[in-house]
Amino acid sequence: MVTVGIAVAIVCIMVLFTGNYVESIYDDYLRDKALLIAQKHLEKDELDAKGYQSILEKNNRLLPQANELVINADDKNGRILLNKYLSVDERVILTRDKVVNFSFEDMEGAAIYYPDNEGNFFVFVMADNGYGRDIMRHIIMLSVLLIIVSCMLIFVLSHFYSGWILRPLKTILSEIKRIRGNKLNVRLPRAENNDELGELTTTLNSMLDRVEEAFVGEKSFVSNASHELNNPMTAIHGECEIALMKERTSEEYQKSLNIILAESDRVVKLIKSLLFLSHNDGSLQATDERVNLSSLLNSVAMEYKNISIRKSPEFVATEVAGGEFLLRTAFSNIVGNAHKYSEGKPVIIDCRIENDMAIVSVKDSGIGIPKEDIAHIFQPFYRADNTRGFIGHGIGLSLAYKIIRAYGGNIIVDSVVGKYTCFQVYLCIA
Repeated sequence: MVTVGIAVAIVCIMVLFTGNYVESIYDDYLRDKALLIAQKHLEKDELDAKGYQSILEKNNRLLPQANELVINADDKNGRILLNKYLSVDERVILTRDKVVNFSFEDMEGAAIYYPDNEGNFFVFVMADNGYGRDIMRHIIMLSVLLIIVSCMLIFVLSHFYSGWILRPLKTILSEIKRIRGNKLNVRLPRAENNDELGELTTTLNSMLDRVEEAFVGEKSFVSNASHELNNPMTAIHGECEIALMKERTSEEYQKSLNIILAESDRVVKLIKSLLFLSHNDGSLQATDERVNLSSLLNSVAMEYKNISIRKSPEFVATEVAGGEFLLRTAFSNIVGNAHKYSEGKPVIIDCRIENDMAIVSVKDSGIGIPKEDIAHIFQPFYRADNTRGFIGHGIGLSLAYKIIRAYGGNIIVDSVVGKYTCFQVYLCIA
Protein backbone atom coordinates (compact mmCIF):
# COMPACT_ATOMS: atom_id res chain seq x y z
CA MET A 1 0.00 0.00 0.00
CA VAL A 2 2.86 2.38 0.74
CA THR A 3 4.48 1.64 -2.62
CA VAL A 4 1.18 2.08 -4.48
CA GLY A 5 0.49 5.30 -2.59
CA ILE A 6 3.90 6.68 -3.55
CA ALA A 7 3.33 5.71 -7.19
CA VAL A 8 -0.11 7.40 -7.23
CA ALA A 9 1.33 10.53 -5.62
CA ILE A 10 4.11 10.70 -8.22
CA VAL A 11 1.62 10.26 -11.10
CA CYS A 12 -0.70 12.94 -9.67
CA ILE A 13 2.20 15.37 -9.34
CA MET A 14 3.26 14.59 -12.91
CA VAL A 15 -0.28 15.17 -14.23
CA LEU A 16 -0.58 18.44 -12.28
CA PHE A 17 2.69 19.83 -13.55
CA THR A 18 1.96 18.64 -17.09
CA GLY A 19 -1.43 20.41 -17.03
CA ASN A 20 0.16 23.63 -15.81
CA TYR A 21 2.85 23.34 -18.47
CA VAL A 22 0.26 22.82 -21.25
CA GLU A 23 -1.72 25.86 -20.07
CA SER A 24 1.47 27.92 -19.87
CA ILE A 25 2.40 27.03 -23.47
CA TYR A 26 -1.13 27.83 -24.67
CA ASP A 27 -1.02 31.20 -22.89
CA ASP A 28 2.27 31.96 -24.67
CA TYR A 29 0.66 31.04 -28.01
CA LEU A 30 -2.26 33.37 -27.29
CA ARG A 31 0.06 36.27 -26.46
CA ASP A 32 2.09 35.65 -29.60
CA LYS A 33 -1.15 35.50 -31.62
CA ALA A 34 -2.34 38.80 -30.12
CA LEU A 35 0.94 40.46 -31.06
CA LEU A 36 0.72 39.17 -34.64
CA ILE A 37 -2.88 40.43 -34.94
CA ALA A 38 -1.82 43.85 -33.71
CA GLN A 39 0.99 43.94 -36.24
CA LYS A 40 -1.36 42.72 -39.01
CA HIS A 41 -3.89 45.48 -38.39
CA LEU A 42 -1.70 48.37 -37.22
CA GLU A 43 1.75 47.94 -38.80
CA LYS A 44 0.80 47.53 -42.46
CA ASP A 45 1.72 51.11 -43.32
CA GLU A 46 5.09 50.84 -41.56
CA LEU A 47 6.33 47.54 -43.06
CA ASP A 48 7.43 46.59 -46.52
CA ALA A 49 5.50 44.02 -48.48
CA LYS A 50 7.86 41.14 -47.63
CA GLY A 51 7.83 41.84 -43.86
CA TYR A 52 4.06 42.23 -43.83
CA GLN A 53 3.62 38.99 -45.79
CA SER A 54 5.78 37.18 -43.22
CA ILE A 55 3.52 38.41 -40.41
CA LEU A 56 0.43 37.22 -42.27
CA GLU A 57 1.91 33.76 -42.79
CA LYS A 58 2.83 33.42 -39.12
CA ASN A 59 -0.63 34.61 -38.09
CA ASN A 60 -2.32 32.07 -40.34
CA ARG A 61 -0.23 29.20 -38.95
CA LEU A 62 -0.61 30.10 -35.29
CA LEU A 63 -4.00 29.21 -33.78
CA PRO A 64 -6.04 29.69 -36.99
CA GLN A 65 -9.27 28.94 -35.07
CA ALA A 66 -8.77 31.86 -32.68
CA ASN A 67 -11.22 34.81 -32.51
CA GLU A 68 -9.65 38.24 -32.66
CA LEU A 69 -10.81 41.68 -31.58
CA VAL A 70 -9.10 45.07 -31.86
CA ILE A 71 -10.51 47.85 -29.63
CA ASN A 72 -9.63 51.53 -29.66
CA ALA A 73 -8.52 52.33 -26.15
CA ASP A 74 -9.43 55.97 -26.54
CA ASP A 75 -13.01 55.16 -27.53
CA LYS A 76 -15.75 54.99 -24.89
CA ASN A 77 -17.28 51.93 -26.47
CA GLY A 78 -13.85 50.29 -26.41
CA ARG A 79 -13.70 50.81 -22.66
CA ILE A 80 -17.10 49.16 -22.32
CA LEU A 81 -15.90 46.12 -24.29
CA LEU A 82 -12.77 46.01 -22.15
CA ASN A 83 -14.94 45.75 -19.04
CA LYS A 84 -16.94 42.96 -20.66
CA TYR A 85 -13.98 40.63 -21.10
CA LEU A 86 -11.69 41.55 -18.19
CA SER A 87 -12.19 41.81 -14.45
CA VAL A 88 -10.95 44.75 -12.44
CA ASP A 89 -7.77 42.92 -11.42
CA GLU A 90 -7.08 41.82 -14.99
CA ARG A 91 -7.54 45.39 -16.25
CA VAL A 92 -4.98 46.58 -13.69
CA ILE A 93 -2.54 43.91 -14.85
CA LEU A 94 -3.11 44.88 -18.50
CA THR A 95 -2.47 48.55 -17.80
CA ARG A 96 0.68 47.74 -15.82
CA ASP A 97 2.22 44.83 -17.77
CA LYS A 98 0.71 45.60 -21.22
CA VAL A 99 -0.40 41.96 -21.46
CA VAL A 100 -2.79 39.66 -19.58
CA ASN A 101 -4.22 36.15 -19.98
CA PHE A 102 -7.86 35.62 -19.07
CA SER A 103 -10.77 33.20 -19.39
CA PHE A 104 -14.09 34.08 -21.00
CA GLU A 105 -16.93 31.58 -21.00
CA ASP A 106 -15.39 28.30 -22.35
CA MET A 107 -12.45 29.99 -24.04
CA GLU A 108 -8.95 31.02 -23.05
CA GLY A 109 -7.79 34.44 -24.12
CA ALA A 110 -4.96 36.96 -24.16
CA ALA A 111 -5.13 40.76 -24.31
CA ILE A 112 -2.35 43.22 -25.02
CA TYR A 113 -2.19 47.01 -24.81
CA TYR A 114 -0.64 48.21 -28.08
CA PRO A 115 0.22 51.94 -28.51
CA ASP A 116 0.60 52.96 -32.15
CA ASN A 117 0.98 56.11 -34.23
CA GLU A 118 -2.67 55.76 -35.14
CA GLY A 119 -3.73 55.64 -31.46
CA ASN A 120 -3.85 53.29 -28.47
CA PHE A 121 -5.46 49.90 -28.93
CA PHE A 122 -6.42 46.77 -27.01
CA VAL A 123 -5.98 43.55 -28.96
CA PHE A 124 -7.97 40.48 -27.81
CA VAL A 125 -7.46 36.86 -28.90
CA MET A 126 -9.76 34.08 -27.68
CA ALA A 127 -9.75 30.37 -28.58
CA ASP A 128 -10.92 27.03 -27.28
CA ASN A 129 -7.97 24.99 -25.95
CA GLY A 130 -9.20 21.67 -27.36
CA TYR A 131 -5.71 20.41 -28.09
CA GLY A 132 -4.68 20.97 -24.49
CA ARG A 133 -7.71 19.11 -23.18
CA ASP A 134 -7.01 16.22 -25.55
CA ILE A 135 -3.42 16.08 -24.35
CA MET A 136 -4.47 16.08 -20.69
CA ARG A 137 -7.16 13.48 -21.34
CA HIS A 138 -4.62 11.14 -22.92
CA ILE A 139 -2.11 11.78 -20.12
CA ILE A 140 -4.72 11.04 -17.45
CA MET A 141 -5.83 7.85 -19.21
CA LEU A 142 -2.23 6.75 -19.60
CA SER A 143 -1.53 7.57 -15.94
CA VAL A 144 -4.52 5.54 -14.76
CA LEU A 145 -3.43 2.63 -16.94
CA LEU A 146 0.13 2.87 -15.59
CA ILE A 147 -1.15 2.92 -12.02
CA ILE A 148 -3.30 -0.17 -12.59
CA VAL A 149 -0.44 -2.04 -14.28
CA SER A 150 1.98 -0.90 -11.57
CA CYS A 151 -0.37 -2.10 -8.83
CA MET A 152 -0.64 -5.50 -10.46
CA LEU A 153 3.13 -5.77 -10.91
CA ILE A 154 3.77 -4.59 -7.35
CA PHE A 155 1.29 -7.12 -5.99
CA VAL A 156 2.74 -10.02 -7.97
CA LEU A 157 6.39 -9.13 -7.33
CA SER A 158 5.86 -8.36 -3.65
CA HIS A 159 3.98 -11.63 -3.22
CA PHE A 160 6.85 -13.68 -4.62
CA TYR A 161 9.53 -11.50 -3.03
CA SER A 162 7.92 -11.59 0.42
CA GLY A 163 7.57 -15.36 0.16
CA TRP A 164 11.22 -15.66 -0.80
CA ILE A 165 12.53 -13.26 1.85
CA LEU A 166 10.28 -14.68 4.60
CA ARG A 167 11.18 -18.28 3.90
CA PRO A 168 14.12 -18.23 6.37
CA LEU A 169 11.85 -16.62 8.98
CA LYS A 170 9.27 -19.36 8.51
CA THR A 171 12.04 -21.91 8.96
CA ILE A 172 13.15 -20.15 12.14
CA LEU A 173 9.58 -20.12 13.47
CA SER A 174 9.03 -23.79 12.71
CA GLU A 175 12.30 -24.71 14.43
CA ILE A 176 11.49 -22.55 17.47
CA LYS A 177 8.12 -24.29 17.81
CA ARG A 178 9.98 -27.59 18.14
CA ILE A 179 11.81 -26.40 21.26
CA ARG A 180 10.51 -27.89 24.49
CA GLY A 181 11.80 -28.11 28.02
CA ASN A 182 13.14 -31.60 27.34
CA LYS A 183 14.41 -30.69 23.86
CA LEU A 184 16.60 -27.62 24.30
CA ASN A 185 19.35 -28.96 22.03
CA VAL A 186 17.50 -27.82 18.87
CA ARG A 187 19.43 -25.17 16.96
CA LEU A 188 18.35 -23.00 14.04
CA PRO A 189 19.92 -23.58 10.61
CA ARG A 190 22.36 -20.83 9.66
CA ALA A 191 21.07 -18.54 6.90
CA GLU A 192 23.03 -18.74 3.65
CA ASN A 193 23.32 -14.97 3.22
CA ASN A 194 25.50 -13.02 5.61
CA ASP A 195 22.75 -10.48 6.34
CA GLU A 196 20.40 -9.50 9.15
CA LEU A 197 18.69 -12.91 9.05
CA GLY A 198 22.03 -14.63 9.46
CA GLU A 199 22.82 -12.35 12.39
CA LEU A 200 19.38 -13.07 13.86
CA THR A 201 19.94 -16.82 13.56
CA THR A 202 23.35 -16.57 15.22
CA THR A 203 21.91 -14.46 18.04
CA LEU A 204 19.02 -16.86 18.61
CA ASN A 205 21.36 -19.87 18.63
CA SER A 206 23.57 -18.08 21.13
CA MET A 207 20.53 -17.33 23.26
CA LEU A 208 19.45 -20.99 23.06
CA ASP A 209 22.93 -22.04 24.18
CA ARG A 210 22.64 -19.82 27.23
CA VAL A 211 19.08 -20.96 27.95
CA GLU A 212 20.07 -24.62 27.67
CA GLU A 213 23.10 -24.08 29.88
CA ALA A 214 21.01 -22.24 32.47
CA PHE A 215 18.22 -24.82 32.29
CA VAL A 216 20.59 -27.75 32.66
CA GLY A 217 22.40 -25.98 35.49
CA GLU A 218 19.12 -25.17 37.21
CA LYS A 219 17.92 -28.75 36.80
CA SER A 220 21.18 -30.09 38.16
CA PHE A 221 21.06 -27.52 40.95
CA VAL A 222 17.56 -28.57 42.02
CA SER A 223 18.43 -32.26 41.78
CA ASN A 224 21.62 -31.91 43.82
CA ALA A 225 19.98 -29.58 46.33
CA SER A 226 17.16 -32.08 46.85
CA HIS A 227 19.70 -34.86 47.35
CA GLU A 228 21.79 -32.86 49.82
CA LEU A 229 18.72 -31.81 51.80
CA ASN A 230 17.32 -35.31 51.79
CA ASN A 231 20.22 -36.80 53.81
CA PRO A 232 19.98 -34.61 56.95
CA MET A 233 16.19 -34.56 56.80
CA THR A 234 16.16 -38.37 56.63
CA ALA A 235 18.54 -38.51 59.60
CA ILE A 236 16.31 -36.15 61.61
CA HIS A 237 13.19 -38.14 60.72
CA GLY A 238 14.87 -41.44 61.57
CA GLU A 239 16.20 -40.17 64.88
CA CYS A 240 12.73 -38.90 65.82
CA GLU A 241 11.16 -42.28 64.99
CA ILE A 242 13.74 -44.16 67.03
CA ALA A 243 13.29 -41.82 70.01
CA LEU A 244 9.50 -42.29 69.92
CA MET A 245 9.51 -46.07 69.61
CA LYS A 246 9.60 -46.50 73.43
CA GLU A 247 10.16 -44.63 76.63
CA ARG A 248 13.72 -43.30 76.94
CA THR A 249 15.86 -41.92 79.69
CA SER A 250 16.65 -38.21 79.77
CA GLU A 251 20.21 -38.95 78.66
CA GLU A 252 18.93 -40.87 75.61
CA TYR A 253 16.50 -38.06 74.74
CA GLN A 254 19.29 -35.53 75.12
CA LYS A 255 21.51 -37.58 72.83
CA SER A 256 18.76 -37.78 70.19
CA LEU A 257 18.12 -34.05 70.45
CA ASN A 258 21.82 -33.32 69.98
CA ILE A 259 21.83 -35.46 66.84
CA ILE A 260 18.71 -33.66 65.58
CA LEU A 261 20.30 -30.27 66.40
CA ALA A 262 23.48 -31.12 64.51
CA GLU A 263 21.53 -32.28 61.47
CA SER A 264 19.31 -29.20 61.69
CA ASP A 265 22.42 -26.99 61.68
CA ARG A 266 23.53 -28.75 58.51
CA VAL A 267 20.14 -28.08 56.93
CA VAL A 268 20.19 -24.38 57.94
CA LYS A 269 23.71 -23.86 56.58
CA LEU A 270 22.87 -25.69 53.38
CA ILE A 271 19.68 -23.66 52.86
CA LYS A 272 21.57 -20.38 53.41
CA SER A 273 24.15 -21.44 50.87
CA LEU A 274 21.47 -22.45 48.38
CA LEU A 275 19.68 -19.12 48.80
CA PHE A 276 22.91 -17.25 48.18
CA LEU A 277 23.71 -19.28 45.09
CA SER A 278 20.24 -18.54 43.68
CA HIS A 279 20.76 -14.76 43.93
CA ASN A 280 21.88 -12.65 41.01
CA ASP A 281 25.54 -11.69 40.91
CA GLY A 282 24.59 -8.15 39.86
CA SER A 283 23.19 -7.42 43.32
CA LEU A 284 26.73 -7.68 44.78
CA GLN A 285 28.58 -5.45 42.35
CA ALA A 286 27.54 -2.00 43.60
CA THR A 287 29.13 -1.39 47.02
CA ASP A 288 30.95 1.42 48.80
CA GLU A 289 32.35 -0.83 51.54
CA ARG A 290 36.09 -1.12 52.07
CA VAL A 291 37.63 -4.11 53.85
CA ASN A 292 41.10 -4.44 55.36
CA LEU A 293 42.13 -7.73 53.81
CA SER A 294 45.01 -8.31 56.25
CA SER A 295 42.75 -8.14 59.32
CA LEU A 296 40.12 -10.28 57.66
CA LEU A 297 42.65 -13.04 56.85
CA ASN A 298 43.98 -12.94 60.42
CA SER A 299 40.46 -13.48 61.71
CA VAL A 300 39.85 -16.36 59.30
CA ALA A 301 43.16 -18.08 60.15
CA MET A 302 42.33 -18.07 63.86
CA GLU A 303 39.39 -20.39 63.18
CA TYR A 304 41.70 -23.27 62.19
CA LYS A 305 44.87 -24.94 63.40
CA ASN A 306 48.20 -25.18 61.53
CA ILE A 307 47.51 -22.04 59.47
CA SER A 308 50.46 -19.68 58.90
CA ILE A 309 50.28 -16.28 57.16
CA ARG A 310 53.07 -14.52 55.31
CA LYS A 311 52.53 -10.91 54.24
CA SER A 312 54.55 -8.38 52.31
CA PRO A 313 54.99 -5.04 54.19
CA GLU A 314 52.69 -3.09 51.86
CA PHE A 315 49.93 -5.70 52.22
CA VAL A 316 49.23 -4.91 55.89
CA ALA A 317 47.28 -1.72 55.13
CA THR A 318 45.65 -3.05 51.94
CA GLU A 319 41.93 -2.42 51.50
CA VAL A 320 39.70 -3.95 48.85
CA ALA A 321 36.16 -3.14 47.73
CA GLY A 322 33.55 -5.58 48.97
CA GLY A 323 31.31 -6.63 51.81
CA GLU A 324 33.17 -7.91 54.87
CA PHE A 325 30.71 -10.74 55.58
CA LEU A 326 30.77 -12.04 52.01
CA LEU A 327 34.57 -11.83 51.65
CA ARG A 328 34.94 -13.57 55.02
CA THR A 329 32.60 -16.31 53.74
CA ALA A 330 34.67 -16.72 50.57
CA PHE A 331 38.07 -16.96 52.33
CA SER A 332 36.64 -19.14 55.12
CA ASN A 333 35.47 -21.67 52.51
CA ILE A 334 38.85 -21.66 50.72
CA VAL A 335 40.93 -21.88 53.90
CA GLY A 336 38.48 -24.38 55.43
CA ASN A 337 38.81 -26.65 52.40
CA ALA A 338 42.60 -26.42 52.55
CA HIS A 339 42.56 -27.31 56.26
CA LYS A 340 40.06 -30.17 55.76
CA TYR A 341 41.86 -31.87 52.88
CA SER A 342 45.34 -31.39 54.44
CA GLU A 343 44.28 -33.62 57.34
CA GLY A 344 46.31 -31.68 59.94
CA LYS A 345 49.25 -30.74 57.71
CA PRO A 346 50.30 -27.05 57.60
CA VAL A 347 48.47 -24.59 55.36
CA ILE A 348 50.34 -21.48 54.17
CA ILE A 349 48.60 -18.20 53.27
CA ASP A 350 50.91 -15.96 51.25
CA CYS A 351 49.82 -12.30 50.74
CA ARG A 352 51.41 -9.77 48.38
CA ILE A 353 50.70 -6.81 46.09
CA GLU A 354 51.34 -6.87 42.34
CA ASN A 355 50.17 -4.35 39.72
CA ASP A 356 47.52 -2.80 42.00
CA MET A 357 46.13 -6.25 42.75
CA ALA A 358 45.97 -7.93 46.13
CA ILE A 359 47.01 -11.57 45.69
CA VAL A 360 46.23 -14.15 48.37
CA SER A 361 47.67 -17.64 47.85
CA VAL A 362 46.28 -20.46 49.99
CA LYS A 363 48.49 -23.55 49.64
CA ASP A 364 47.98 -26.88 51.39
CA SER A 365 49.80 -30.21 51.39
CA GLY A 366 46.71 -32.35 51.03
CA ILE A 367 45.21 -34.83 48.60
CA GLY A 368 45.27 -32.51 45.59
CA ILE A 369 42.75 -32.20 42.77
CA PRO A 370 42.84 -34.30 39.59
CA LYS A 371 43.46 -32.21 36.46
CA GLU A 372 40.19 -33.29 34.85
CA ASP A 373 38.26 -32.01 37.89
CA ILE A 374 39.89 -28.58 38.24
CA ALA A 375 37.69 -27.04 35.55
CA HIS A 376 34.52 -28.12 37.40
CA ILE A 377 35.27 -27.52 41.09
CA PHE A 378 33.48 -24.13 41.09
CA GLN A 379 30.22 -25.68 39.90
CA PRO A 380 27.57 -26.09 42.63
CA PHE A 381 27.57 -29.55 44.26
CA TYR A 382 30.54 -30.76 42.21
CA ARG A 383 33.02 -32.87 44.13
CA ALA A 384 36.14 -34.57 42.82
CA ASP A 385 36.29 -38.34 42.98
CA ASN A 386 39.05 -38.34 45.64
CA THR A 387 36.92 -36.26 48.10
CA ARG A 388 34.19 -38.84 48.69
CA GLY A 389 35.62 -39.75 52.11
CA PHE A 390 35.34 -36.16 53.36
CA ILE A 391 32.24 -34.44 54.68
CA GLY A 392 30.91 -31.70 52.40
CA HIS A 393 28.25 -30.60 49.93
CA GLY A 394 30.30 -29.14 47.09
CA ILE A 395 28.95 -25.64 47.69
CA GLY A 396 31.79 -23.81 49.46
CA LEU A 397 33.99 -23.21 46.42
CA SER A 398 30.96 -22.20 44.34
CA LEU A 399 30.13 -19.55 46.94
CA ALA A 400 33.72 -18.34 47.11
CA TYR A 401 34.07 -18.10 43.34
CA LYS A 402 30.77 -16.27 42.98
CA ILE A 403 31.70 -13.72 45.66
CA ILE A 404 35.20 -13.06 44.32
CA ARG A 405 33.96 -12.69 40.74
CA ALA A 406 31.15 -10.38 41.87
CA TYR A 407 33.73 -7.98 43.34
CA GLY A 408 35.84 -7.95 40.16
CA GLY A 409 38.36 -10.56 41.23
CA ASN A 410 39.40 -14.00 40.06
CA ILE A 411 40.58 -17.35 41.40
CA ILE A 412 43.31 -19.49 39.80
CA VAL A 413 43.86 -23.09 40.91
CA ASP A 414 47.06 -25.13 40.67
CA SER A 415 47.21 -28.66 42.04
CA VAL A 416 49.11 -31.94 41.91
CA VAL A 417 47.35 -35.06 43.19
CA GLY A 418 48.84 -36.31 46.44
CA LYS A 419 51.14 -33.28 46.86
CA TYR A 420 49.43 -29.89 47.11
CA THR A 421 46.66 -27.55 46.03
CA CYS A 422 47.14 -23.78 45.66
CA PHE A 423 44.28 -21.26 45.32
CA GLN A 424 45.40 -17.82 44.17
CA VAL A 425 42.77 -15.13 44.81
CA TYR A 426 43.09 -11.80 42.95
CA LEU A 427 41.25 -8.71 44.19
CA CYS A 428 41.49 -5.08 43.06
CA ILE A 429 42.89 -2.66 45.62
CA ALA A 430 40.33 0.00 46.63
